[in-house]
Amino acid sequence: ALTGLLLVTQWLVVIDTVRAIAEWQAATPLAWVFLWLTVLGMIVLHELGHAVTCAVHGGDVREMGVLFLFFQPCLYANVNDAWTFPDWRKRLYVVAAGVFTEFVVGSLALWLWFLTAPGTVIHLLAFQAAAVCALGSVLFNLNPLMKLDGYYALSDWLDNANLRQRASAHLNERVHAWF
Repeated sequence: ALTGLLLVTQWLVVIDTVRAIAEWQAATPLAWVFLWLTVLGMIVLHELGHAVTCAVHGGDVREMGVLFLFFQPCLYANVNDAWTFPDWRKRLYVVAAGVFTEFVVGSLALWLWFLTAPGTVIHLLAFQAAAVCALGSVLFNLNPLMKLDGYYALSDWLDNANLRQRASAHLNERVHAWF
């Protein structure tokens, strides 16, 4: 809550920082490398969040690796053991752990941004890390329309393992009823 309040009260500074990052990335090709490393680092921490939470609740994490999803390389943690947990809350914890990890890292990065001098590299990198965490979580991982964390969290919360298939079948029934 405090981090959200910080973001709201510093909104004009946020806009200035976004402009500064855009100028920095246009002027410094190395800035794109920092952005790529930030995204890669957050994905690693996100997947470690899933893996550690699964292990804490008694599941085995048999592998972590790289796969191609939507024609892009993605990191993953095989936490399929979470499906064997009898308590749906523990399954939900495993699913939510990646986004929670991003939330914590993003909040810390936002505070680092606030506490550092504007225009410095650490100031820009901290804001960039906070933005990567926020956008990655909200636009991708929490979106229940993509078969990522948001979809699996909704599926666990509703206790409906084949949510997408059932929703598609229901939609097909409704469309056929209209025609």
